[in-house]
Amino acid sequence: RPITVHMFNGNVPESIVSIFLKRFVDLQGEGKTVVDEENVWTAKWRYMARFRTSLMTPGGVLHPPATFNIGPNRGYIIYPGQPKTCRRCGQEGHLVVDCKTEICRRCGRIGHVATTCRHALVGVLSLIFKKEPLFARELRSMIVHMYNPHVPEPDIVTFLRRYVDVQGGGQKVVDEERIWTFKRRYLVRLRQCPTAPGGVLHPPANFTIGLNRGYLIYSGQPQTCRRCGQEGHLAAECSTEVCRWCGRTGHVAVVCTYQQLCNLCGESGHLYRVCPRKTRSFASMVSGKPAQPRVPKEQQGV
Repeated sequence: RPITVHMFNGNVPESIVSIFLKRFVDLQGEGKTVVDEENVWTAKWRYMARFRTSLMTPGGVLHPPATFNIGPNRGYIIYPGQPKTCRRCGQEGHLVVDCKTEICRRCGRIGHVATTCRHALVGVLSLIFKKEPLFARELRSMIVHMYNPHVPEPDIVTFLRRYVDVQGGGQKVVDEERIWTFKRRYLVRLRQCPTAPGGVLHPPANFTIGLNRGYLIYSGQPQTCRRCGQEGHLAAECSTEVCRWCGRTGHVAVVCTYQQLCNLCGESGHLYRVCPRKTRSFASMVSGKPAQPRVPKEQQGV
């Protein structure tokens, strides 16, 4: 969708604006200047972007902040479907004139003030200087195991790129006898997410691509519930309602009013079998019909 960015200081380089936006969305190309009727630049840039999914945010979508700072330079963002949030704390349900939330100027978190802040210096660097925590951008190894080995490797990469920056292709993991274990190893960099715990966006430990289940393991992975994806409890103790239709929490499928989400690209309005980003086989391209990966007999219950 189109995103319009207005910087009050028109001298901020477009490349810097792009770096800031990439913390929240996936940009499709460079920004274009927005001009008025007399062809004069309005200090605004227009970008095409894809939004990322996030289990930690309302609606399951990560939204960039409506107002922001890059260094001392203020700016704001406008796009279709943008939620109405408080300009001070970034939360929904009230405006800045009614905001009573305590915000720390030291780490940027809510619930306390700077004089009582006990968070690490990495939070200061992240929020004040707009730098990502070093540990978040470290190159790390991620192991992905698909129970169905026939899922195309490009589809796995498409899924991972919703959450992490994948560096190159995956490598097959083999055992002592050089037999493939149905696992692939990727080198990835995690992304920063101000709304997620710790300020880092973590991919789900358990996931589904189409009808095919899988899981992933990496260093620094938080322990989450396999059912709802939240921290603090395990699946056996989970009482959270999870909708099988849209993937959101708080309701079940029979009362769901949302569109079904594609579990490959994370967008609504279609399923995996007709996803435009799905890898198509030669047979499906010739016949014009989408084809699902073969499902092993173990998953079919045979």
